[in-house]
Amino acid sequence: MSKMFDEMGVITPEGKRLMIDLLYGLDQVMTSDEVSAMSEGELRVLGTYLAKVMAEAISAKISKKLQLQSSFDAMSDEEFEAYLKEKYGSVWNLVTLTKEEYQRVPVLSQEKIEELLRKGAESVKHMPCNGVRFKS
Repeated sequence: MSKMFDEMGVITPEGKRLMIDLLYGLDQVMTSDEVSAMSEGELRVLGTYLAKVMAEAISAKISKKLQLQSSFDAMSDEEFEAYLKEKYGSVWNLVTLTKEEYQRVPVLSQEKIEELLRKGAESVKHMPCNGVRFKS
């Protein structure tokens, strides 16, 4: 889970800080003269409306995330790398990606990692020392 909730689904202090604006706005509405003048039935309708608004906002967010993930999944590795370069520039591999982008980044095979390590080791062997020596 994110930092907003613990393993049991209970809101954390970080989550409470994130929600403070929402809770403040809700408090402003609930303490308004208009809401104070509402009957019990009207308050129940208000509660239903607020639940509907929240459910729609969450549903829209989930839908947007799924759509983004789907578009990433449809991309080839080359297209995805081009997307990252367009979004972040040539330093795309040095920036913090979104959770959806990170999930899409291709995983290197063990062979590819070993090949890159060998190339790196070869490059270091051929680097000039410029007179600097280290004790072994």
